[in-house]
Amino acid sequence: MRKNEVLFIFTGIILTVLLIYDYSEYFFQVESIKKLDVILNSIKLYRFNESIFVNASIDIGGNGVKTIKILMITYKIFFDNDLVREYTENFALKGFKVQPGQIFVRKISLKIPYFKYSKHLYNASIKGVLVVDIYVDTFFGKALSSYRFNFIVTKPNI
Repeated sequence: MRKNEVLFIFTGIILTVLLIYDYSEYFFQVESIKKLDVILNSIKLYRFNESIFVNASIDIGGNGVKTIKILMITYKIFFDNDLVREYTENFALKGFKVQPGQIFVRKISLKIPYFKYSKHLYNASIKGVLVVDIYVDTFFGKALSSYRFNFIVTKPNI
């Protein structure tokens, strides 16, 4: 009888330790996702023939305590609530890992139809929004972290 009690207590302690370890791993991962830092460095419009290009530079930094794996980044550009362009970078096969204290610079160049540009041009400037959606791999699947940047851009450089 004594042997069964010791085995039961030992099994209970092992399961409790594993549960605490898994919870701490999950907690650190959630905190790292919350502290994921995305900064818009610059955004500019350029004109080439009858095409308009939006060039943006974005910093993605890990300020958490755990390495996180980014699976996909989606960029959406809006001019006055009108979706102008959407672009997706998919890293699903490998993903890229953001270590704590590490900063990645993402530079994108997106072509925008000229008619959408001219439709939203008021007083030689455009009010726009850049939405960056970052999908992070977690224990329970993908987690979405979304960032919104408002910008005003004057007429594009030729």
